[in-house]
Parts: sequence; structure tokens; C-alpha cells
Amino acid sequence: MSNLELSQTKQTRFHLSLDMHPLEMLYLILENIGLTILTLGLYYPWAYAKKSRYLWNCIRLNGSAFSYHGTGYELFVGYLKVFIFYICFSLVVQATTHFISPQAAIIPTVAVILLFIFYLLPAIIKGAITFRLRRSSWLSNHFDFKVANSNWFWTWAKGIVLMPLTLYLYYPAFEFHFTRLTINGLRYKNEQLYFQASLRDFYRMFFKNILFTLLTCGLYLPWATVNKQQFIWAHTSLREIKFNYTMTGYQSLKIHLLYLFALPISLGLAYPWVLKYGLENKLKAIHLNGEIDLFAIAQENSSTTTNGASSEKSTTPSIFEAASRLSDTNIDIGF
Repeated sequence: MSNLELSQTKQTRFHLSLDMHPLEMLYLILENIGLTILTLGLYYPWAYAKKSRYLWNCIRLNGSAFSYHGTGYELFVGYLKVFIFYICFSLVVQATTHFISPQAAIIPTVAVILLFIFYLLPAIIKGAITFRLRRSSWLSNHFDFKVANSNWFWTWAKGIVLMPLTLYLYYPAFEFHFTRLTINGLRYKNEQLYFQASLRDFYRMFFKNILFTLLTCGLYLPWATVNKQQFIWAHTSLREIKFNYTMTGYQSLKIHLLYLFALPISLGLAYPWVLKYGLENKLKAIHLNGEIDLFAIAQENSSTTTNGASSEKSTTPSIFEAASRLSDTNIDIGF
């Protein structure tokens, strides 16, 4: 590790920054698109891994870059497993329809739908978060995600059942419990993030956002999104570090308008510049306040943690990441 990194990580003030060159990003995107087309889509996993490595390496914490270690091959294997599962399910439905009756095909279809809602979807979300974090690192130390399966699936199933029964009045509670469970599961080395907020305050924030969004016919939506992000960041901590998010609704609106108008007008060529503008503003809005030696955390039990991370990395199935990409599952956990 360089002296520059050592001196920066010993600071008690922290800042996130972006070192991204839009022209490099544009060349990378065009190369990925070209190779994906030439290979009839087979190159997509490698394209995704290459783009992720580039973007992670552009993000800096106190001048030190993050890294992404996922490979195209393991993502390709994940996509292949999803494809095999889909083929097997289709064959079961067709065989049931052909050899028994069309009505009997409803049984495996309903069974798979229920299996997807109550088990596969939460498993995909949890597996994809774990996959991404274990293949991401800062100062050569991997992140991790640890949540007990019983808590994860119980929280999900309880929310799925109670939301329709309460006319979706339980939805804010479901989002609150799931957000807390997710953030509390985030790890860096032996350190854990904590989300500490009251459900009453979350409900108050949630219904305030709903009310103003309805009264303004949706115009308040960027401010509502920022309010929720500010609430989550303000109630998240890491040891003595407290987080603060200073993005404004107006800035969020500008980012959304850029995506809405600049991309179609430029036929997508402006995407790297729009992406850089949005990421820069979001990273600048994240403030870490508190006295803590990040370098000491990065060096604590280095050999033990690193070996553990590498062994756990190999056991994280890429099928979850592939399934989350194919199903367009949103995994932003509120940040």
C-alpha cells in the first residue's frame, strides 16, 4: 500500500469521489455492444463484468479506489443455470398438458408462481447482494453480506401475506424491516453497518411523501425519493461514523430530466456523461462524519479475513446474480 493511501485512510474526515472519463466509458460501451451483437448475446456476461470493474474502479474513498472481482465466466455459468431451469419448467408444463390435460398444467404453473414469490425472489435478492458484495473490495478487502436465512425469508413471507390483507397499509413496515435487515447485514472486514430508526418515524416520512406526491400530481416524486434516501442514510452508522445525505430534490429532478431527454436526443451516446453527472452528485452528497481509522480496520486480522472472504466467494452462486439481471430485480436497498 502506498504512503498516499496510508495517510489518506488515517484521516478522520472522509469523502467519496468519482474519477471517470466519459470517452473511455463510451468506448467500453460501444465495444461491449459490438461484441455482444457479434456473439449473438453470448458476450453479455463478460460485458457486464467489464463495465462493473470499470465503474467500481472509478469510485474513490479518500482517494483509494474500489474494485470489482466478478468474472464473465461465472456470470455466464449463472445465466446457463437459469436457462436450464426455465427449459425444465417448460418441459414439465408441456408434458402435463400433453399427457394428462390442459387443466392439470395449472397445478405446476401455480406451484412455480408461489415458489417464485415466496422463495425464489427473496433468494435471488439475497444471493445477488451477497454475490456483488463478495466480489467488491476496498484496500484489497472484500465486502460481505450476512443475514440469517430464517430472518430473511420470514420477513419477506410475512410482508407478502400482510400487505394485501391490510390493503397495503403494512407496506411501509415491510420496507422498514427489510431495509433494516439488509443494511445490518452489510459487512466490511469485521465491521457491521447498523440501521437504527423507529418505525413510527419511517411511517411519518413515508405518508408525507405519498401525500405531497398525490397533491402535486407526481411532481414531488424526486423530492420524495431524496427524503427517503436522507432518512436511511441519517439512521445508518459504522462504529463512530455517522452518515449524511445532502442531495436535494432539485438536483434529483435534474438528473432524471437528463436521463429522460439527453439520452433520446443523443441516441444514447450521451449516456457516459449523464451517468457521470448523476454519480458525481450522488457521491458528493454522501458525507461520512466521525473519528475512525479506516486503515486500521482494513489491516485488522488481514490474513484471517482475506482467506475467509476468498473461500466464501467461491461458494456464492452466480445464478442469483444472473437471475436478478434477467428479472430486472431492483437491488438498491434504499441507498
